[in-house]
Amino acid sequence: MSVYNSLQFNEEINVVKAYYMSTQWEFFQRRLMVMGGLRYDEFINRNRQRTRNAPASAAARAEHDFLDPMFPADFRFNRITKVSPQLGASWRFFDGLNMYAMYSEGVFPNNNLTLRPGVEIKPQTSEGFDVGLKYQLWDGRINGSMAVFRVDRANLPRPVTDPDTGQTFQELGGLHRSEGFEIDFVLSPIAAVQVFGGYTYLNAKYLEDTDPRNDGTRLAYVPTHRFSVLTKYLFQEGILEGAFIGAGFVYQSDTRGVDAPGEANVNFTIPGYTKWDLIAGYRTTLFGYDLSLSAKLENVFDKTYVPNRLQGYGTPRSLMVSARIEF
Repeated sequence: MSVYNSLQFNEEINVVKAYYMSTQWEFFQRRLMVMGGLRYDEFINRNRQRTRNAPASAAARAEHDFLDPMFPADFRFNRITKVSPQLGASWRFFDGLNMYAMYSEGVFPNNNLTLRPGVEIKPQTSEGFDVGLKYQLWDGRINGSMAVFRVDRANLPRPVTDPDTGQTFQELGGLHRSEGFEIDFVLSPIAAVQVFGGYTYLNAKYLEDTDPRNDGTRLAYVPTHRFSVLTKYLFQEGILEGAFIGAGFVYQSDTRGVDAPGEANVNFTIPGYTKWDLIAGYRTTLFGYDLSLSAKLENVFDKTYVPNRLQGYGTPRSLMVSARIEF
């Protein structure tokens, strides 16, 4: 439980409870594994806010109880409960190669939204599945996984501006779908070389929305393609034994941005980018203690890019050096 009191004389109490039960079965000499589970979630949100006659100073406000009838407050209570199932199975073809499938549901509360009067605060809900392979082949020199997935989410809030009053409030959207596939891998063709990589294709769009202009359009700020690779070379002998060097890059395709809240047709494109990084490090023993030195040159070519809507512009060319000793 958390309690939040702001200088605007608000009080918020959140209570979160969750209970989970699962079971697992094995068949055919442990080739087939089946699991199932149920999760019960309960979210309680209480929010009170002073509307008038509040004391001017913070000290004076602290002396008054929210239940004092001299200081009436807006009161909001929201309680959500849901039982969510989870089902899964995996099949082992042979040691190092497994296929799996998973289905799950979820819920998340929508608290403290400014909705139109009389509109019910519904929780966000999700339903998803994924099917994939996990592999460890060639004596462990190839490791990774690949999967296809689909996740449907409903009741996500989005800002909307009332054209008559200019007031901005939240509106619970319709149905969003994210589907695609992803691959990640670790390759070690020789002992001194390691290659880490991954690729994700993501088609995220509105299936249904309260604003019909959004139907079938891409979700904002979600890249369709993302690919990353990092290659490391580890020195195995000689004076450089324990040192490593490496290089890698990240590619992200363009994304759709929204210039005005709730207006599907007022949008723009955020360009994609490719960013390169260099790394180096050295590990040794000093007076019987493990010592690690590392350096990372990020964004080697000083690329201007926008990775996501929350971060804004990405990190310019920068050098980070660190040292760590374990006692």
